[in-house]
Amino acid sequence: DRREEKIWPLIPQDSSLENAKVLAQFIIKGSHGFLLCLEAQGNKKYVWIEPKEKMPKLKDLSSLFPEEPLHLDGEPNDIRYLFSFEKDYLNRVDASTVAIFPKYRESLRGFGVHNKQLYILTNDNSLQRSKYDKSDREEVVLNGELLENPLFNSRSFLRVKVFEKNIFVFLGRKGEFFLQYLSYVFADKGIGGVAFDKESRKLLFWKKDKIGVVDFARVEEENGLLKKSPEPRWLSTNANDISSCFWVLKGSYIIFYDKAGVYLLEAQSYAKPQCAFVT
Repeated sequence: DRREEKIWPLIPQDSSLENAKVLAQFIIKGSHGFLLCLEAQGNKKYVWIEPKEKMPKLKDLSSLFPEEPLHLDGEPNDIRYLFSFEKDYLNRVDASTVAIFPKYRESLRGFGVHNKQLYILTNDNSLQRSKYDKSDREEVVLNGELLENPLFNSRSFLRVKVFEKNIFVFLGRKGEFFLQYLSYVFADKGIGGVAFDKESRKLLFWKKDKIGVVDFARVEEENGLLKKSPEPRWLSTNANDISSCFWVLKGSYIIFYDKAGVYLLEAQSYAKPQCAFVT
């Protein structure tokens, strides 16, 4: 509790999982809960946790994960629609009724969820969009420049992030980063993550030592054609181990975590941005 500065354990002291070791965590942005992979008394457990004041809500979902998921995504506040990527297939998990729909989609190398739609990147690099029940399936056209990129064609797993109708980001486990917006494509390596601010229409992505920003509000387009392409802008931070970044104050500032602490970085100025140590 940030107001009262109190901390409660996620797992009750009388639980058999009290001394469990955390092996992995899976977080869905906007969700009230998260999934932990735990090791307890020599057994692996998958537990869905919803933090509640003084008494967190725990649900054992171990039977729904026969293999360790490479990635988990789903509807933020509807645990009937969780999707687990394992090898080259997708399982659908209903955590409400503790049911699994194995190999819900097969022959894929990546996926993502946005606006109650499921996005599938197939092994032959076709991007498909459908409802959760697999109806209304349609193909999303990928730019030829993206498809010809050797890094994109490496066949490794890619998380699919969709921001607005035409802003697509593909993220690899080793920092591979691909951005497609209409006819514009940008690719890079060593990217730790991304964040998008809806109000300002700004996308940020970061490396260990710097932060990149694309301002889509400055893009000029007409009838779906770009008149002025986005221009990534790199912000110097004097950091060397950035682990995460967040937008604050409607895209005016960025909070980032470095091994030296937490910093607040100005994002509006095109001159040298001001950076302040927070804690």
